[in-house]
Amino acid sequence: MDAVQKVKDLIQKALHDGTSEKERNEAAVAAVRIIDKYGLLGKRRVDVAASILEKVTSPDFVEGIADRAERMASGFERVVGSAKKVAGQLARERPAGRRSDRSRRRTYGGR
Repeated sequence: MDAVQKVKDLIQKALHDGTSEKERNEAAVAAVRIIDKYGLLGKRRVDVAASILEKVTSPDFVEGIADRAERMASGFERVVGSAKKVAGQLARERPAGRRSDRSRRRTYGGR
């Protein structure tokens, strides 16, 4: 069970106009109990989010991501270059438009 989602659902029920007074009160009390049980109003959750945001926006972190992306691009360029060399070598060994000696059509007789 996701406690935060459950609290959101209970709050919606407590605020909905179509809900009876008794159900509103029960939903509000249930939401408060979950908030208290899991410490959802505590500062800890805010601190965790702030530390994650700080790490992601850190210049060192961004630089590390950029370095990895550049290495991946360089490796990919090398693979593509090698594939082009192999394709070029195969094209030089076999003349264009000719598959092999077996593909020639033999004609017999007068035609």
